[in-house]
Amino acid sequence: MATKQVILFIVEGMSDMRSLELILTRYFSNSHVKVEVTHGDITSDINTNASNISAKIGKIVKACIAQNRFKQKDFLKVVHLIDMDGAYIDDGCIVQDDRYEKPFYTTRNIFVKNIEKIVDRNERKRNNINKISSMPKVLKDIPYEAYYMSSNLDHALHNRINISDEEKEKCAYEFEDRFANDLPGFIEFMNNPSYCINTTMKESWQFIKVDCHSLGRYTNFGLCFRNKNTN
Repeated sequence: MATKQVILFIVEGMSDMRSLELILTRYFSNSHVKVEVTHGDITSDINTNASNISAKIGKIVKACIAQNRFKQKDFLKVVHLIDMDGAYIDDGCIVQDDRYEKPFYTTRNIFVKNIEKIVDRNERKRNNINKISSMPKVLKDIPYEAYYMSSNLDHALHNRINISDEEKEKCAYEFEDRFANDLPGFIEFMNNPSYCINTTMKESWQFIKVDCHSLGRYTNFGLCFRNKNTN
């Protein structure tokens, strides 16, 4: 029996996995394809930069290989879902407010106690995203695709911003319950023109990087489903 090819999805957090893992597995898996989902926030990591982000993504792939006894040639592609977190807004849209220990997001501003910290994070994240948004391969020969959720996955999928971990978990279970047995409904959801930027990959990335779009409710993840199991 031929070895199944693997699609590895990298999402940012555990609630992101809960929202999407079962849906993605049911949508993409078949007799020839196996789906793996893992998590890790790479683009905001203080130790990640444009010169090493490809290697860090490769490290995640290698961990998947080791854990599942895959071979590198088994991978059909790696799909990376990232939160935008307002990374491309003008620094003037970052507002100092002592009420917020953690960043508080709106569709126009980020309110935060320490402005410099978010300015530095956004610069680092922009550099990382600029690298991977047009990166075609990881580990030299595995096809790689990056998609965004803006301002984060909770915003894009659940239309909720600044929610607690408990609320994230609740929304994730509700999203899974809603679409795990309704894949056509999920595809329709991912093609809603009010928040889905499903033009071309290049155009969708150009869109999210201008004005305050990286704070708005937008995603280009619907493009992932246009050519099932192919790049």
